Amino acid sequence: MTTPDGTSRRENSPRHDETTRYVEVAAVRRDGTAPAGPTTAIRLMGLLPTHWTCTAEVGADRVRLRIAQGATADRAEIRRTVSTVFVDTALRGWAQEA
Repeated sequence: MTTPDGTSRRENSPRHDETTRYVEVAAVRRDGTAPAGPTTAIRLMGLLPTHWTCTAEVGADRVRLRIAQGATADRAEIRRTVSTVFVDTALRGWAQEA
């Protein structure tokens, strides 16, 4: 689905109830020659553990993920894992937003 501001929203799993807690992670393109947001969103989500549930808002130069916390991953583990994912060469030109 494309929103009025031109970003795309995608989910990789069914909707959760309102009690689900999320960790938000944003990536920004620092190098104009790096692949655009849609390609990077796919790469980023592909590098995360497959059992994690997340949604993505994708723009040309920014990707925002909302990763569900649960029994398999708490906030600290999600942040640690995401930090290690950003060293992968598939995400070259992109940086995790502080």
